[in-house]
Amino acid sequence: SSSSSSSFLIKRNVSVGDGENTFDVRAMPKYIHRTTATNILWESRKESNLRPPGTQKDEKGLVFKAPSDSVQRIILPFASDLVLREQYVSPYGHIRIGRILEDLDAMAGSIAYAHVDDGDTTTRGLTIVTASVDRINLLGHLHPDVNLEMSGHVTWVGRSSMEIRLEVRSKASSESNHKENLILVAFFTMVARNPTTGKAAPVNYLKLETESEKKAFTQGEAHKQKRLEFAEMSLSKQPPTPEERLIIHDLFMLQQTLKSTTSTESSGNTITLESKSEQGHVDQYLSMTSSKRSTVILCQPQERNIHGKIFGGYLMRKGFEIAFSAAYLFCKSTPIFFAMDDVTFYKPVEIGDILTLDATVTFTSNQNFSELLQKYKGSGLRELQVMKEAVNDSNNSRQTIVQVEVIAKVDNPNLGKKETTNTFNFTFFCPENGQHEMIMPQTYGEAMKYLEGKRRVD
Repeated sequence: SSSSSSSFLIKRNVSVGDGENTFDVRAMPKYIHRTTATNILWESRKESNLRPPGTQKDEKGLVFKAPSDSVQRIILPFASDLVLREQYVSPYGHIRIGRILEDLDAMAGSIAYAHVDDGDTTTRGLTIVTASVDRINLLGHLHPDVNLEMSGHVTWVGRSSMEIRLEVRSKASSESNHKENLILVAFFTMVARNPTTGKAAPVNYLKLETESEKKAFTQGEAHKQKRLEFAEMSLSKQPPTPEERLIIHDLFMLQQTLKSTTSTESSGNTITLESKSEQGHVDQYLSMTSSKRSTVILCQPQERNIHGKIFGGYLMRKGFEIAFSAAYLFCKSTPIFFAMDDVTFYKPVEIGDILTLDATVTFTSNQNFSELLQKYKGSGLRELQVMKEAVNDSNNSRQTIVQVEVIAKVDNPNLGKKETTNTFNFTFFCPENGQHEMIMPQTYGEAMKYLEGKRRVD
């Protein structure tokens, strides 16, 4: 990377950095509820990222900046730092995905700030907010005893928005036998706003010099177009396709058949249907309503970001945790995180807001690994092979893919209204447990959620 990039190594009781951006971990953490990595990244925003020599502002006050000008990386030495590891370890002995999401959001923000900084101390700074997360693909295991490197840079810019590509890699070290490997790839869309008016503000141009930079910019354009097309085809705007209508009708007929031929349990809005296949597998169909899990959070000032709003990374972590819990309770076996996509931030969450998170299993698919590997053949992703290794099973074992939607809403008891602030979508694998839980929509609205979930999995 260029000399203007920032690189941070977390250590204890020493000043760390690359000589230009130095931070004393003994003074950390300023934000005691955030990870050490997020604290360092937030502190790094105070450092000036000077314009390359000879770069002049245009009539709009903007400059050209190369992707390398925004490069940042940070190393998490889990293999040697047990105190740091304790911040990230899950109840199951793995690295908490939610904590990684917090750090990714903090890094995306820091990278965006580095790009919009023109190096002029007289220029009033912009406010950067997370607009969306396109997709996060898990490509490998997150081991608690393996060092991780998080890095990223700007790959595409529009008038006021920026795409940030982030990577997490495992690092080879003397403390472990693990090799360096790409673990996770994420794409964040960040938007610049005028701090006074709150309206969209123009960002600096992106100077493309290498073929890889031009290719990444083209891919960024494609990602934007895909988001627009997916939004336009949303079932809240367009009716289901003829094929999707047949799927819903088939589910309706299956429900009628199961009600008349198998054991049925019902309680309120919950209906449980069971059937046994020729291979001896028990398929249990549960209503979508029965899969719903909710939590209510009073948003405390300790969860704020540097702008005094509730930290977006914290919201993603809480969204992941309730989605994981919903998948676990639904499957009755420990789910394995597969991917996250279409995370949308509609409006900021304020300190003192009453936030409700509703997680619902919207789609399930019961397939064996050989079918899945064939279906996604040539995709260039390693998630399926990783999941296969994680459950230590054969190609012929059946696995349940579980799609979970999480909707975050803010309640205003004084006005008596509720506003949606965020939506999250997570995909999990549930290993074989002898019983296969499948979701069954019972209303037209649930059927639309089912189809949206199917689209994301497909």
